[in-house]
Amino acid sequence: MFPSFIQAPTWALWVKGIKIYQDGMFVDGEIAMKIIDAGINNNRNNPPMRITKPANYHAMQVAGAVLVLLGLAGMLSFIDFFLELSRIRKEYIPMAPDTGLIFLIYGALLIIESTGRPEGRIRMVLIWLTGIISIYAVLKFVQYFIQIDLTLENFFFPSNNTQNQFPLHRMSPTTGILFFITGMAYYFSHSSKPSRKKLQIVNMAGFIVGNVGAITFLGYLFGSPFLYKSHVIPMAATTTFSFMTLGLALVSLADEESFITKLFNRNTARGRLMRVILPLVVSAILIQGLVQVKLTEAGIFDHVILAALLTLVFSIITPLIIIRLTKILYRNYERIEQEKRETRELLLYERVRLRILIDNLPDRIFFKDRSSRFIVANKGIAIHIGLSSPKDIVGKTDFDLYKPELAEQYFKDEQDLMLKGEPLLNHEEPSSDSSGNIGWTMTSKIPVRNKAGQVVGLVGVSRDITELKKVHEDLVAAKETAEQASKLKDYFIANLSHEIRTPLNAIIGFSELLKEEVEHLLPEVSEQYFAIIDKSSQRLLRTIDLMLILSRLQSGLYVRHPIQLDLDLIIRNLVEEYSLNAKHKNLELTYENTVGSAVLETDEYCVVHSISNLVDNAVKYTYHGYVALKLYQDQPGWINLDVQDTGIGIQEEYRKKLFEPFSQEDTSFTRQFEGMGLGLSTTKKMLDTIGARIWIASTKEVGTTFTIGFSTDPLKG
Repeated sequence: MFPSFIQAPTWALWVKGIKIYQDGMFVDGEIAMKIIDAGINNNRNNPPMRITKPANYHAMQVAGAVLVLLGLAGMLSFIDFFLELSRIRKEYIPMAPDTGLIFLIYGALLIIESTGRPEGRIRMVLIWLTGIISIYAVLKFVQYFIQIDLTLENFFFPSNNTQNQFPLHRMSPTTGILFFITGMAYYFSHSSKPSRKKLQIVNMAGFIVGNVGAITFLGYLFGSPFLYKSHVIPMAATTTFSFMTLGLALVSLADEESFITKLFNRNTARGRLMRVILPLVVSAILIQGLVQVKLTEAGIFDHVILAALLTLVFSIITPLIIIRLTKILYRNYERIEQEKRETRELLLYERVRLRILIDNLPDRIFFKDRSSRFIVANKGIAIHIGLSSPKDIVGKTDFDLYKPELAEQYFKDEQDLMLKGEPLLNHEEPSSDSSGNIGWTMTSKIPVRNKAGQVVGLVGVSRDITELKKVHEDLVAAKETAEQASKLKDYFIANLSHEIRTPLNAIIGFSELLKEEVEHLLPEVSEQYFAIIDKSSQRLLRTIDLMLILSRLQSGLYVRHPIQLDLDLIIRNLVEEYSLNAKHKNLELTYENTVGSAVLETDEYCVVHSISNLVDNAVKYTYHGYVALKLYQDQPGWINLDVQDTGIGIQEEYRKKLFEPFSQEDTSFTRQFEGMGLGLSTTKKMLDTIGARIWIASTKEVGTTFTIGFSTDPLKG
């Protein structure tokens, strides 16, 4: 049973905020991060069987495609069309076929790597393939210096074609050593025990290969390629561009350990500056070099003067552009940092408020990991267990805090919850405090999931209901006692009715016989005393009948017998019955029917008894004036009967308990009117039984009007 403030959106925002700003901000007592860490550890122990793509897989796919295309062109360079493609200009040597084949293989490997890290036999095949390439590349490098055909290339593929002094279709020793570095880097990236140092070696190898390719490519770009005036076979233009691409791909293989990735991708001031400044500087150098080459070839300016002028112009323009961009960049950066600080302060404030709220709630709030260990607890739990601080609970289980039988039940419930992923709500369970006293708690536990949807723990709220449990047990016992007393009362009233009715009937019968015997002898005595005996006997019989009827109505034993009734005829008979009593008190008893025929289908006894009791009370409590009955209809589906008198009236304070059993306005022993206060309560119960309504309007010493509403719907009556 969670407090109202614990709603899903609030907790989700809290967890997200703490996760973002954990470094240097929210370290100790972290609720959300501990749960997330628990989920991560659980995933490490039970890793899902799936392939994860590398972070820079898009770059690897592009690099692989470029290497496949350039390698294919180089491998087919013995064909005239592809020969022109692989050397760009006639005065440059083309890419060697074996160089093209190796680039083609590495391009395919990069495309495979971009879909996910290969495992098992595929990984071993790729490592062996790159190993063979590395050995071949080393042999090509060595044979240049010892002038021995170690690869048997001249034996299987003899060729005498040359480009100036350089043989065509032969690999440069520089290319060989770069292929060797690439092969070793690939081996380290797929080591069975990868480490940070190995990934740094891969990153450094990519940096070397890429930079060598870039430097040699700049030579072609500026019209002065390297090694063309030496005896070392130069690298082809397409080869230099391929090594640039291959170097970037190796850096991508290093993933998080790539310093280039750290330098450019991080959302820091240095990263932002490098993403702006380095492209500008490189672009300025390239533009200056190209302009200088073109103008020098045209012979417009002297080479030295031109180089000085271009250097001066670009040294002025480039800093101005950098300064302008830096201002814009830092202005946006300061705004972003300000928003971050405000968000961080707001999250800290919200976290403190939530922690204060949790610690001061009367409920016991806790978080547990997948093994049911406490990772967060509030003060309520510490107080309940008898510990000084919630920190003393962290890292422990219920087996460390509770009795074994209780801890075993808690553990079983929690493991079932996390296995099924379904919450356990409003669960009553036994508990014990620091003194070992057994009590009861109502607990709600909800599973906590990580981003993958796996259950990594739970959050729980429990409340001590020991006192409520005792109150409930007392109420149940009191209810059972009351029901037993009610049964005894009904049994007593039923027996009392039988035990009193039997001798009372005998007294009434014999008093009538005795009256007949002495009436002619003592007429005055007979008229006075036998009337008192008869009146008292009838009063006692009426009281017993009321008690018996009320008991049956309250216990639900009364059974209705609906029949067709003429309400007008019943009222006329009752008016005629009470007319003599009214006449003796000089009261005017009248009846008016504005409805006409009033036929109902309801219980006759309840109707007759209710109306009779109201008319009897009206005559009894009225000294002068009148008693008037009126039958009318003021709304569809209901027929009303007013019983109006000009009697003593009823006080307003007493009307609230007018229909309660044994309730009387005057409870003194010297009261003027007889009765036990059962008449109106019995009338109300009977009318409720047949679906009728009763209400009252009265003024003390002026009169009273009781109104009965009878439903014309047979289902209600």
